[in-house]
Amino acid sequence: MKRFKIPALLQAVLVLVVAYLILDNAFPPVMPKSVLAQYMIIIAVGVLLFYSFDDSRWAEFKAPIKSTLEDKGKWPIRWAFLGLATGLAGLIAFSVVKQSLIAPVELRQVHPAPPRQLQAYDKTFDLTSLENPLRNEILETFKTDPDAAATNYQRTVEKGSDIYYTNCFFCHGDLLDGHGIFAPGLNPPPANFRDVGTIAQLQEAYLFWRITTGGPGLPKEGAPWNSAMPVWKDVLSEEEVWSVITFLYDHVGQVPRMWNQDVSKAVTSMKDTIENERQNLHGRDLYELHCAVCHGEDGAGDGPAAEFVYPAPRDFTIGMFKYKTSPFKTNPPSDEDLFHTIKTGLPGTAMPAWESVLSDAQIRELIKVVKGFDLVGTWAPADAPDADFDDEGRYKNKPLSVIERSTAENPVPFTEDSVALGKNLFEKTCSICHGTDGRGNPSVDKRLKDEWGNRIWPRDLTKPWTWRVTEIAEDTEGTIRNIFTRLSVGIPGTPMPAHEDKIDEEDRWHIANYVYTLRNYTTPVSRERTIQGVRIDGPLPDNVNDEVWASAKPTTLMLLANIMKGERLFKPLSDALTVRLLYNDDDIAILLELDDRTLSRPGDADALATQDRTLQLFSDALAIQLPTAGSFQTGPTVEKPFFRHGDKSHPTAIWYWNAGSADPVIEPKITILDGVGDDQRLHPRSDDQSVTASGEWQYGRWRVMMSRSRQAEDPRDVSFNEGEFIPISFANWNGSNGEIASKHTLTPWYWLVLPAPEDPMKTRGLPLFIAFLVFGTGLVVIRRARRRK
Repeated sequence: MKRFKIPALLQAVLVLVVAYLILDNAFPPVMPKSVLAQYMIIIAVGVLLFYSFDDSRWAEFKAPIKSTLEDKGKWPIRWAFLGLATGLAGLIAFSVVKQSLIAPVELRQVHPAPPRQLQAYDKTFDLTSLENPLRNEILETFKTDPDAAATNYQRTVEKGSDIYYTNCFFCHGDLLDGHGIFAPGLNPPPANFRDVGTIAQLQEAYLFWRITTGGPGLPKEGAPWNSAMPVWKDVLSEEEVWSVITFLYDHVGQVPRMWNQDVSKAVTSMKDTIENERQNLHGRDLYELHCAVCHGEDGAGDGPAAEFVYPAPRDFTIGMFKYKTSPFKTNPPSDEDLFHTIKTGLPGTAMPAWESVLSDAQIRELIKVVKGFDLVGTWAPADAPDADFDDEGRYKNKPLSVIERSTAENPVPFTEDSVALGKNLFEKTCSICHGTDGRGNPSVDKRLKDEWGNRIWPRDLTKPWTWRVTEIAEDTEGTIRNIFTRLSVGIPGTPMPAHEDKIDEEDRWHIANYVYTLRNYTTPVSRERTIQGVRIDGPLPDNVNDEVWASAKPTTLMLLANIMKGERLFKPLSDALTVRLLYNDDDIAILLELDDRTLSRPGDADALATQDRTLQLFSDALAIQLPTAGSFQTGPTVEKPFFRHGDKSHPTAIWYWNAGSADPVIEPKITILDGVGDDQRLHPRSDDQSVTASGEWQYGRWRVMMSRSRQAEDPRDVSFNEGEFIPISFANWNGSNGEIASKHTLTPWYWLVLPAPEDPMKTRGLPLFIAFLVFGTGLVVIRRARRRK
């Protein structure tokens, strides 16, 4: 039997196809096309060298090509290949010459090489030999007194845990997986310590360097301008840093890299012992390991991290839970409700999804612990902490959910008529708190409190990413069912009432359908790093309400709280900012849109009437930050200032707009500030009037417009030329939240670009010329080949 053999030319084609698929899909994030093209050229050259090295192999490789060019009967194949080559050449030429609006590629080393020495705490550390002194002390004690060593180790880990959860978990997350509260606003994302490719591959000295020096301490190849990692040597002591490092390795069950194999084996042995003990943890011990840091040792919501997060961790002692499906008057949630909350978490809060760490059986054990903290007799004896589970692992006597109690055979369909009815019902029933547009009614926002005495605001229904449990559903129908549940049951412990006995079932379905559509009135958070301007003919708008702004592409960016430097902000109210950009031949205008439930101007009667009495009222403010001329480059390598006000070598210019004050009377104004580092004071330009600004607050939203000539009047400033990528970042101060100076929200760098007008000769003429050139060359090659035959 003749063995099947793939022809040499087909082998080469298959190698190239497989190589392309691997390079294009197997290396996240997506490989830049320019780098991909370079690799493909190298692979193609290698393939040709392989087949041309042997004469017989080269002849086999060329045979199909020669046959196609010369054989009379293969003219359809010849013309097909010629047409394909012509079209492909034109397409490649077009892709090369057309204007690219893709952000410049920012290559960075994830773990750049550390320096040999480190200056910190008035000492000089040799990083090549530096070891964790706390770990060494524990190991030394372990030789003579294992029990004392275990006690010291546990004390060190607990100290590190407290430090981590009051400083680090906002970005790196409760699970140490890089998914903290502020992580969505960061690029690059925070490190995932559970990934075996991070701290498990590093020495503790490396972590000491990275923690103490933060983003500004990174070498150039580490892209320090993007890293939001604070310089923790200014905040934490040397011992506290080593405690955190010890906690990190302990909590993720990893061992640092060590040159001394005997020490490494001892640390591994200790780790294995601890891991075996933790695998057998149950009930209260499991709670203390994972939950007590927020919810407290006795479940009162008073753990070390509690004062730094909003909303506050749940107090289990009063047996009141916000998110449940059981009837409002039947206060206890079902065990399925608690199970769902623990397993999937609560988006927009510090409560993570524990499904990646805890098994279903462990979650059920935690439910019993949580119920056991109840001090007010919330659960009936049948549902007491020691009650038996049924065969499926659920508590008996579970109350029916609102969906199970629904009398409708099918929910009201999601139609235009239903949405219209729901809108009318929403305005009659819900607008008193949520406002007519769903963003919140500013007249009541700051007067609301929950049962725990915490300030609370009606949910901004235009932002589904802030919804706690409703948005977890994967489809439209599931999300609407969740909205219907929340509307029916309410949110116990808050001013959000149950409407099951107030609004008939069909009307609740109409309202749920309408609430789902409110997301259409905001721009989803962008995953792109580029803010594109739109060119218009004629003058730019002179106010924020000009209809021409509708033609500008909106880009919504996540805001993160400044917990990096100065007075830190742990409980921000603003979470997103929408940017629009218009330009013409002479000028550029940038519109900033921000949902803010209150107009904050000191002395304003309405602002004072709704102000939280525990916070001082300051003025609302917004800012745009740009690099100065010459402080950045986009190629061949990207270089930008540090996004926290740059540094002396890479200064920044900040357009700062302040809403002013009613008493004393201070009009809103724009000021240009020069930044030379996050540890230096900003310097205002007293005589620079190059930027103009105007703002308006209406219906719970700020709209602020800033304009400037495209060509810089001051040689320090950047000019806005078409086709050039310019770094840009933003900041916001919510005055009613006590935000001033360093206490504010901000974004890292994004890219601003003004698309250049299309040059038909370049984008169409050149590709056509290349295509005809390839076509003509192909005809010449075919003619010569046939003549030789």
